[in-house]
Amino acid sequence: DGFYPTGVKTTGDAMEPSAALLKAVLVNGATAMEGYVSNGDPIEPPPSSRQGWGRINLAASVPLGAAGTRAAGIPTSFIAFDRLSTPFTADGQRYSVCLNVTGSTEELRATLAWTDPATAVLSDGSLVNDLDLKLMHGAKQLWPVPGLEDRVNNVERAVWSEPDLGRYYLEVKAQSLQGGSQAYAIAVTGHVSHVADATTEDACLGPRPPSPPSLPPPPP
Repeated sequence: DGFYPTGVKTTGDAMEPSAALLKAVLVNGATAMEGYVSNGDPIEPPPSSRQGWGRINLAASVPLGAAGTRAAGIPTSFIAFDRLSTPFTADGQRYSVCLNVTGSTEELRATLAWTDPATAVLSDGSLVNDLDLKLMHGAKQLWPVPGLEDRVNNVERAVWSEPDLGRYYLEVKAQSLQGGSQAYAIAVTGHVSHVADATTEDACLGPRPPSPPSLPPPPP
């Protein structure tokens, strides 16, 4: 109905979101549930088999109201990228987003979702098309931990509490496309803005410093 991106209904901003964007938005704002399981242990934090990504929290997923008038706990900014008409078409393709965090009192959240195609035959539930989400700040990769990339789910969420101010680089990569082209969507919330003219890692974060020269070999 035109509430994005201002939070106020504006007829000219009306859009029809994809299924992937709806999922990304809901998961991005979901709140971890607390409590205990039947044996008395605390419930696992999301994502988990018991609570999934948490309890849906529409106020945190789709901030409404003009900026500066929102209640505590509602994100300052909400940014969406619906890549329905510009899908990945080959392995290794990337889509880059540069973000500028201007406040550290809110979590920086970014969620990637896509509708994985059905398999041609019965399968073990593995992904047909596998996409990866990466979040970086400076030279440090915040998400995922290298070597622990998600190869199971068609939703990936990065949450960074009390983020440092400055630029963050968000990247989606087509790790493996076995079922043809793949559309996807990204939802971002926090005290953050989109730096639209920085479309590469170097443009967003600046070139990485050169590696130090190697030490000479020890004398014989």
